[in-house]
Amino acid sequence: MRDDAPQAAIDRLHLFCVKRFSNLLEKRGQTPNHSEPLNSLVGRYCKELESEQRISDMSRLFIKYSIAVFERFNDVRNNRSLAHDNQLLEAREAKFIFEAVGAVLKFIKGIDGDFGS
Repeated sequence: MRDDAPQAAIDRLHLFCVKRFSNLLEKRGQTPNHSEPLNSLVGRYCKELESEQRISDMSRLFIKYSIAVFERFNDVRNNRSLAHDNQLLEAREAKFIFEAVGAVLKFIKGIDGDFGS
């Protein structure tokens, strides 16, 4: 993400998240529905981690809270990004959202390893 254009990165980040969580579910033998919203994919992923007993109670809670963030991120992508003819977010808000979602992705990467593994 370029510091001078965070609004342009929001749509791409959303697509990356959908692909990432779909991939994580597929690695576990789950078939993601292509019309399934991002927050639903994250919720299913969290349930998989719970069933594998791979996360602590605190990590589970953190991921569950992030489901609400991803639900709102769907709305931001659809209504405040370059995905459609929208009024864009202010640059500082777009940057904050990008960094907050990035922090969740970094946390997930720590749990689940590299993207290709």
